[in-house]
Amino acid sequence: MIAYHPQHCVLMPWIATNYTWVLDHERCPPVVFGLLDMYTSRRRTSCTASAIQNFFETYPRALTQKYPEGGNSNILHKILNDYEIECEADLFKWMAEQCPSSTLLETNSNGYTPLHYACNLLARHKGRNSSEICKYLIKLCPESVRSMSMINHGSSRSRSRLPIHFLQQKCRYRLVREVVVCLLREYLESYDVPTDDMPIGTQMSPCSIPFIQSIKPHLDEEKELKETAASLKESSSTLTKAVTCTNDQLIRSAFAVFDSWSTSFINNMEDKLQLISTQLQEMCNEGRESDE
Repeated sequence: MIAYHPQHCVLMPWIATNYTWVLDHERCPPVVFGLLDMYTSRRRTSCTASAIQNFFETYPRALTQKYPEGGNSNILHKILNDYEIECEADLFKWMAEQCPSSTLLETNSNGYTPLHYACNLLARHKGRNSSEICKYLIKLCPESVRSMSMINHGSSRSRSRLPIHFLQQKCRYRLVREVVVCLLREYLESYDVPTDDMPIGTQMSPCSIPFIQSIKPHLDEEKELKETAASLKESSSTLTKAVTCTNDQLIRSAFAVFDSWSTSFINNMEDKLQLISTQLQEMCNEGRESDE
């Protein structure tokens, strides 16, 4: 009752310090989820990011607890699963750093990872905190970009979504566009992957969105350049090892020419990659700011 109280919830770090046995009692469900509810409703409660962090520091066991009533969600799902207000990026990053790395890829009963929820939050608020959290998750756990949710609706229909599907219809906003670019960079093949989370009988893929259509050629070129650069670096490294095993001057001279050429080529590619990155950012900047 205290954890779910809009004012008294701030007592939870003190309770965790002085009466830890209460939280460990077998009859006590995980109270951290009540506290997180108060945080996500903080416009109407006294709960703050500081109270949340203090509670976890005092009672670290809560970092790995699950919420069966919320679809077996973990704490990262829970703190992002709210429409009322954005989660603060600094608090989320701190929590993610304390959790086991596997937490970032965990799915609840809907098949959602924390990245699904972060993208959903960004689609609603188009805000900087949600955008920063999305970028953080993409960088820290790129596998979650490819995670497809699956929500069953009886025996005849299910809803499937990649994280990008939450954002594809919000691409008129600048911060959404930036995250969409990050998602496609990590999983360019999602361009053609449809979601059936639409009216019955309809599907929509990212490739149907004008903004995504416009950035696709740039991302294709960027991917090709990066793959070429990686291949040249690998070849140069292999040849370097091979040359050390021979005294043949012709082979050594040929390698020197190749190494010089590949270094120059890679430098030119880096300039092209920088240009593409600038072009993509300019296209993102053409989007509007949040409505809020």
